[in-house]
Amino acid sequence: MRAAATDLDTAAGPLTKGADFLAAVTVSAGDFGEVAAATTLATALNDQLGKGERSLDAGGKVVRRTANGLTSNARVYTDTDDNARDTIVGPQQAVGALLMVALSDCYW
Repeated sequence: MRAAATDLDTAAGPLTKGADFLAAVTVSAGDFGEVAAATTLATALNDQLGKGERSLDAGGKVVRRTANGLTSNARVYTDTDDNARDTIVGPQQAVGALLMVALSDCYW
């Protein structure tokens, strides 16, 4: 889980950078020169750039949240495993020690 979380966190970076890049791009009608539909085209392109920026930004956030969730779950699983081990092994060791004392008394 931790390795997958690291990979996902790494993957979120390019999505965020792509969103930042698209957010900085603006097309104006003048960029097309004297074209009758330049304003309509510029508006349509800017709308699509905005959609792309929002999509990449949302994707980056989701990927990062997924990575954080995996890291958190890995921590919970490790803590649960450690608690289970301590619950099982601790009493076993105590019983084993008592048994050794009892057996040593029997043989001497």
